[in-house]
Amino acid sequence: MLSVSIQFILSACVVSFAAYKLCQYADVIATESRLGHVLIGGFLLAGATSLPELITTMSAAGLVGAPDMAAGTIFGSNTINLAILVVLDLMLGKRSIFRRITGESYIPAIISILLCLVALGGISLRSRIQIAGVGIDTLIILIIYMVGAWLIFRTTPSDKTSGDDSGISWVALRKAVTNFICMAAIVVAAGLWLTRTGKFIATNTMLGETFVGSIFLAITTSMPEIVASVTAARMGLFNMAVANVFGSNMMNVAILFFADVAYRSSTPLLSSVSTEHIFTCILVIALSLTALLGIVHRSRRKLLRLSWEAWAIAIMYVVGTYFLFVSRLFTAAL
Repeated sequence: MLSVSIQFILSACVVSFAAYKLCQYADVIATESRLGHVLIGGFLLAGATSLPELITTMSAAGLVGAPDMAAGTIFGSNTINLAILVVLDLMLGKRSIFRRITGESYIPAIISILLCLVALGGISLRSRIQIAGVGIDTLIILIIYMVGAWLIFRTTPSDKTSGDDSGISWVALRKAVTNFICMAAIVVAAGLWLTRTGKFIATNTMLGETFVGSIFLAITTSMPEIVASVTAARMGLFNMAVANVFGSNMMNVAILFFADVAYRSSTPLLSSVSTEHIFTCILVIALSLTALLGIVHRSRRKLLRLSWEAWAIAIMYVVGTYFLFVSRLFTAAL
């Protein structure tokens, strides 16, 4: 058990280092390509930092046959990603993170909420309708994600602060892209490592797959998002930091489609998971709505270095995690 715990910690260190470098290369790509930090942060960086969730979730559903661990990883990771906003708000001192970003961030926030609502419906209704072996709910999730991505690309302006196109350094851009891909590959390798250690912890403790997926695996697979967003904020790239959070949450829910494809069963993935995930999914929606309110309201006031929206996110996250832990212990005792 000790050796597995050491592997779990080492994997977290690996993804943390890779995420730190990913953020640096993403900044270069955003600057040199003129695409802007919002788009690069919301899709390229978010896609790379979501690779652990992709690998872990597909492996848990397809290779390990643990649908609860797969769903728990996704919803747990999304709650942790939203808790990153609290850290970013705390870092800025007297100014709120919601006042340091542009208004375009509300679009991915709304889309991520819609995706979670569909997932919540899939778990609650337990539909067995499948198309080509994939649940109708996860297929709807993929369609909403693709439409949402198109909408974000159409409505988000590129950065105009980098100068004209004649100043593009193609050598620097190619080097940044190459290094970005290398770091992303490291993240993938660490994701495969996570599945085996997480499954071992789940089967050798009384915590179970739902809790391990929602807490332990979610924390470790969210390390790239945490490190990347904090690094971006330290670099003054607040739009990239927040775009990475919401972009990762969008992509995480969309990963459920690919997990459903990998899941070899006569019933769809969301119909096979425990109803315990309903609580975690509702928690993600509540946290997302609070963050959306912060983006729209753009509060100026803070209490003890946190805006009231950040306080609300922090309290809901702590209470929700405690409730999940206590409910799991109670279920195990029965």
